[in-house]
Amino acid sequence: MMIKQSLSLLLALYLVMLWHPGNSKGDEPGQRESSTSYWAEAGIVQRVVISKSRKELLYQENGQAMLSCPVAVSKKRERKKRRGDGCTPEGRFTVAGRYRNALLLDYPDTSTAFEALSAREITRAQSRAIEEAHRLHLLPPQDTPLGSYLSLRPGDTRQSTRGDIRLADKDFTWLASRLREGATIEILP
Repeated sequence: MMIKQSLSLLLALYLVMLWHPGNSKGDEPGQRESSTSYWAEAGIVQRVVISKSRKELLYQENGQAMLSCPVAVSKKRERKKRRGDGCTPEGRFTVAGRYRNALLLDYPDTSTAFEALSAREITRAQSRAIEEAHRLHLLPPQDTPLGSYLSLRPGDTRQSTRGDIRLADKDFTWLASRLREGATIEILP
């Protein structure tokens, strides 16, 4: 039984690494651009705070506000619990990578996985795979009942989303040009 669980975990980690997001040029998943950038090398601390209730994004560098803009989030105000519930997750996430025209966040997080495991909504192997992906700073498994591919992306901010965060094209372009992998994204109620 233990060997079967270990093999399942290794397979899940392999699949996560295989399908880890590519770069902004639209390359295939798994081809990552370097996470070092001018911003990281210059010691600039980046932080994004998104308020679901105010539908607003605040971007800071070293504590100084650099951008404040409207965003679209889900209509539903409750916390995301499962795939397809139409809710935008809440919590602290990091930019896990870029894929095509989106910044992918490291959802599901470990606290969501722990709650789901306690409620028996995911298996112990799925919970371990999520924890291991976070430990290794990889995109967590995206095939669990918790939902997948939380992202910041460009689009119409006047209409609600099914869970993602949408910014106006010009705001997304500006933010995506500055934001690096590993930057903190905090999504508040």
